[in-house]
Amino acid sequence: MSALLDAAQDARHDLGKYICMNQRWLGEQSPLPERMEALQADVLRTQSGPKGDQDAFSLWSRLRPPLEGVGSELEQVDSALARLAGHQDAIETGTLNEATLAACTADCKSIADALKRLTRRLQKES
Repeated sequence: MSALLDAAQDARHDLGKYICMNQRWLGEQSPLPERMEALQADVLRTQSGPKGDQDAFSLWSRLRPPLEGVGSELEQVDSALARLAGHQDAIETGTLNEATLAACTADCKSIADALKRLTRRLQKES
């Protein structure tokens, strides 16, 4: 397996899987506070472990370098994370309105989908 495919699989697992982990169980009709808590967990505590929590932004800054130049999927992840970063304070304080929460949820799904597409493409090319 190539180093590039390994890096893509790491990104898919470490970020793509967990950026939607809690949100996936909630529907659009779930109460706003529950959806907000799920978004906070997925974005601000994307990876938790004995060494503490890592948010989606710091995870991506670690996972992205080996994938530089690999394709448009990276641009999609970068764009979605930039939009999430623009709302980071409101995510942290739990003060997103309904429309912005829905947009942030869509961005999280977009990240997961882009990393899944990237991994599948690289597997086919291997």
